[in-house]
Amino acid sequence: MNRPSQQNLKKRYAQLADQLSRMELILPGTITERTIIGQASKKQMDRKKYGPYYQWTRKINGKTFTVNLSKTQVNLFQKAIDNNRKSEQILNEMRRISIQRLETETQGVKRRK
Repeated sequence: MNRPSQQNLKKRYAQLADQLSRMELILPGTITERTIIGQASKKQMDRKKYGPYYQWTRKINGKTFTVNLSKTQVNLFQKAIDNNRKSEQILNEMRRISIQRLETETQGVKRRK
């Protein structure tokens, strides 16, 4: 297996840090589009549809919180959620590079014979 050089690792780490520094708003969670279908009455067999409604859902300390969003909020919130996912990917790669660098740049405990 061909390991990247320390210089390449440092360069890639700097690129990732730069990407992270340019990231805008970040939100965890998901957005769901909901439509409510009413019950049909005896006189009319059509079911009336209401919506769409948009909900942002996230977990806080193990509890689920849901917030209703307006149509104008949806795009901004979705972009922030996408940024959160991208920032997690960047951080995971930065962690992987950090482990590689620390393992090669530092001296571990010497083993007994």
